[in-house]
Amino acid sequence: NKKEIEGLIHNYHWMAKEVQRLQRVIYGTDIPMRSWGVAQYGIEATLPKGSKGKSQAELRDMDLREERLYKRLCKFEER
Repeated sequence: NKKEIEGLIHNYHWMAKEVQRLQRVIYGTDIPMRSWGVAQYGIEATLPKGSKGKSQAELRDMDLREERLYKRLCKFEER
């Protein structure tokens, strides 16, 4: 029990910053996780592009990721 308390005190600064980061990611005003991409040249520039909407698989993956982050945030806030 003493070791656990020492660990929490030692990691407090890191955990507080992580809670703030997770709150920004989950509740908004954070940069998107996907990259913006790069310009294409040559034949790749003439090929058809995919739709701008998100696929069902991508939406499901985003939901799973947000759920994982939310559980992690709750755990840190509880500590």
